[in-house]
Amino acid sequence: GSQKWQIQVRAAICLGALVSRTLWTIADDAAALYPTALTAGSVFTLFRADSLAAGAFLAAVAAGPQGLSRLKPWAAMLMLPSLAVVGWIVLHDNTGPNNFGMKTIGFSVLAVFFACVLVLALTSARVQGLLSARPLRFIGRHSFGLYVWHFGCYLVFFHSDWAARTFGHLGLFGALAMLAMASASTIVLTWLSWRFIEQPFLALKPRFAARAQSR
Repeated sequence: GSQKWQIQVRAAICLGALVSRTLWTIADDAAALYPTALTAGSVFTLFRADSLAAGAFLAAVAAGPQGLSRLKPWAAMLMLPSLAVVGWIVLHDNTGPNNFGMKTIGFSVLAVFFACVLVLALTSARVQGLLSARPLRFIGRHSFGLYVWHFGCYLVFFHSDWAARTFGHLGLFGALAMLAMASASTIVLTWLSWRFIEQPFLALKPRFAARAQSR
């Protein structure tokens, strides 16, 4: 019925975004349209609609009679292979995690990986236990800061002259070293902004709540 139609529409959106993003990236790589064209393949909403549609797909399945449990075997089968594919794409091309492979199939495979994680997090007690680990709770608590700071750190360590001179000739080891330093810098900046910016502002919330209740 309507649920099957909704699932089909979301699957079509995923496929359409993958094909359009791949064609755009290949065309720009061949023609060198302009410096920022390749970046559009990773940020333009229509080219990244597969990630949004993947979430909508899970929502449609969850509303069905069996819920997400019908996807649990598929999620268990696809989670690690999809992560391995993304890891290979990132490490195979040391131009960084936002390389040609990621902007063609990589983002779609990454969406599959996180969809699998979400399915298993909601249907598997074992995965729920793993996701309750302290480091992952830290990531969840500070996710906004990680989102804000990660791109600047990535630019510093993957697109600066000093990083290219220092690590560019080291191949895979250099890419891993830059990734480790970018990740560490992101975590430090995230904690500092949480401690000295976010927490002081969050402490003001009760004042606004009390003022709203007094009206």
